[in-house]
Amino acid sequence: MKRLQVLLVVLMLALALSSSVFAQSDANTVVFAINADTQGYNAFAQTSVTNFVTSFMWPTLITTDPQTGELLPNLASWTVSDDGLTYTFNIEPDALWSDGLPITANDVKFTLEASQSPVVGSFMAGQYNWTSINVIDDKTLEIVLPAVDCTFLGNLGWGIMPAHKFAADFSDFNTAAINTAPDIAGGPYIFDEHAPDEFIRMRANPNYWKGQPQIENIVFQIIPDTEVAFQSLMGGGVDLSAITADQDPAAAANPDLTINRFALNTVAFTTFNLADPTNPQPAYDADGNPVDQGAHPIFGDVAVRQAYAMGYDHDALLALAGEGAVRSVGPVPPVISWAYAADLAPIAYDPEGAAALLEAAGWVDSDGDGVREKDGVPLEFQLDYPAGDSLLDGTALIIQDQLGQIGFRVNLNGAEWQSLVGARLLAQTYDAFYLSISGGIPEPDFIANMMLNSAQDIPLAGLNIASYNNPQMDELLASGRAVPGCAAADRAPIYQQVQAIALEDMPYDYTISTAARFVYNNRIQNITPGPWDPYGASRIEQWTLAQ
Repeated sequence: MKRLQVLLVVLMLALALSSSVFAQSDANTVVFAINADTQGYNAFAQTSVTNFVTSFMWPTLITTDPQTGELLPNLASWTVSDDGLTYTFNIEPDALWSDGLPITANDVKFTLEASQSPVVGSFMAGQYNWTSINVIDDKTLEIVLPAVDCTFLGNLGWGIMPAHKFAADFSDFNTAAINTAPDIAGGPYIFDEHAPDEFIRMRANPNYWKGQPQIENIVFQIIPDTEVAFQSLMGGGVDLSAITADQDPAAAANPDLTINRFALNTVAFTTFNLADPTNPQPAYDADGNPVDQGAHPIFGDVAVRQAYAMGYDHDALLALAGEGAVRSVGPVPPVISWAYAADLAPIAYDPEGAAALLEAAGWVDSDGDGVREKDGVPLEFQLDYPAGDSLLDGTALIIQDQLGQIGFRVNLNGAEWQSLVGARLLAQTYDAFYLSISGGIPEPDFIANMMLNSAQDIPLAGLNIASYNNPQMDELLASGRAVPGCAAADRAPIYQQVQAIALEDMPYDYTISTAARFVYNNRIQNITPGPWDPYGASRIEQWTLAQ
């Protein structure tokens, strides 16, 4: 069996390397390894891979300093009124779409309004709140807020779409041809070719306002298996890739590679479906009235969720993740240290206590088959997770084994991410799902608001995928955004309370935050990665290739 597994890996490696010929065949091409295909090319896609790929095509109003996370002007600079309610954006005068038309204030207005439209169903719906968006002239935009919003600027890091390519009423925002085969861009690169589940190719945009990139082509090689991607990186078929902790020593010994290790703005977790998975419903109807979402037969019981978290060893995941990984207690990643609840003790491994919780809640193994039940319902569920990553694969096995010892039956469903994200996770038809999420910006509200705000509980659109609804939590999240002056010291206690309530209610079992290992081939010059831009890709127009 071991020999067969090795042969299969070699076969997959050969297939990957045979299709990853771009770097060798064209000296002016850079190849990124990505672990899944895109969901298209819309700026408001819901997967990190899609967001990464499209970031090369669609310009953003702001960017972040790779080293510090400071918000910086990108497509536009801005001024803020003394009362903090009016933002005036001045768009780069030379900014053009690749078809030669100017990037205008109307493009910005159109994109922002699309992100909030129920016709579009973007996961960013509810992330903005404004009184008005006023186009002053082609290159000037004014946004007036009803109240102070400490997250407003940070939430502007999403791509601006070309309004002239869509219907004004957003009716084709999700179906227009530009979403699958874009013929225009406003960022450093223009879409060129897409072979599904194989690669995506882009070419340099000659109209990019920061200057045409010196690297003519970029390719995103789709390699779901981390070992195959690593071998392609080591062999030069891929130029940039994330690697796992166990791959670090070999990469460090390769003189052609440079490793950047950063604490990431991410949290890994199990999300529990608290609602009826056979009939997914939004938290509120079109008139804002609460909807009866039913309850999950197992995870609707908070005792089961707490026993799940106590019933396996989270510290074992740290060993899998390697140096730099840390335990996390909630939706605020530890890297945002000023808001992280460092004094909040994470869930301790306590299988006996977990068993006692289940007993007290009526979950007992009455027939001696090793699986508890209550009112005829077995303590059995399916755990979905993206397969092909050694950390995620190992985590799933630990959960299955250790929870099995206290009366759970865990059926693992490791599958390709693309097949899971829409049909299971976002559709809210799953039982439990293990994954990680990135905040992107150094803002504690970002992950917390998307995962815990009841208004974000919208199947196939919002990211409150647990169907968690707690009015106290909603009020806290709103208050964290509205702190006068937005000083970190004043906001921190609010987000620490958010983490405490999330730990008690347990809609998600937060586990660890990982340290990233991003590797690039030394033939890439002038690359400036950092914790808030691990590939340094926001400055790709400055990259050159060694001759």
